[in-house]
Amino acid sequence: MVNQWHKEEAGVLAVQMAAHTAGLISRDQTKHDFGIDLQFELTDDRGDGTGRLLAVQIKTGKSYFSNPTTDGWWFYISERHARYWLNHSLPVILALHDDRNEATYWVRVASDTIESTETGGSKVLVPSGQVLDESAFAHIARFAERRRSISTGTFVDTPGRHRVVMKEAMEAAARDDARIAFELAQGTGTLMVTDATYHMGDPMGRYVLTAYREFDEFLALVLVVNHLTSLNKLLESVNEPCVRLQALLKGFAMAMPNDAHLDEVEHLKQYIALNAATYWGGAI
Repeated sequence: MVNQWHKEEAGVLAVQMAAHTAGLISRDQTKHDFGIDLQFELTDDRGDGTGRLLAVQIKTGKSYFSNPTTDGWWFYISERHARYWLNHSLPVILALHDDRNEATYWVRVASDTIESTETGGSKVLVPSGQVLDESAFAHIARFAERRRSISTGTFVDTPGRHRVVMKEAMEAAARDDARIAFELAQGTGTLMVTDATYHMGDPMGRYVLTAYREFDEFLALVLVVNHLTSLNKLLESVNEPCVRLQALLKGFAMAMPNDAHLDEVEHLKQYIALNAATYWGGAI
């Protein structure tokens, strides 16, 4: 019989090997480990460290695959671990290693992946399609993109309460911005909002950047998608072509305020492009 420590070490080694093959620097978190087993540092073309880090928690054994779904497996999280991972300064990756077939699966633990259970706990779906191998790190590395977040501190006192209020307020502003953009485009008598020329206006860009800095990427994504949905409903009402997300993102930087850093804009564009279809539930 294989001891549990032997199983756990096998899972850690499998993840380390995948990261090593992908060119990442791996560091064990053996001292005072509390929910993080490894740290990975991304490297540049010369193999030098970049200072961009990822935190990884690894679980090994068939018991972690005992709650299957059609898309993967549910992993149930204690309250303290959920709080610890969500408040972590680094992006957190959860890796489940199946020692029966030596396959490892991953998911990012974030506000848009964690779900509440009926008993008040938390869970996260680890997709069966997200195999942690060398190629997976090209996608995972995007979570560690350096960004220059400049929080105003407006909501630092009670972020949970303000999150709901700001979400509702900014979504209402998104609808207004879409309506105004549509009306201005009709000012000449010819509709100028087209798939090739449209981008969000500066007010909407400010809302999106505020959501991103004060809360997270997911809230910013919700605002962008809801904004585009509102605009397209207006376009459809007069039998005009809808604007696609790809067209909006091409002009995304034009909507951002002057203090938006290039890293912030590019990181947000990548996140929206990768996750909008899942949130929207349709083609983009």
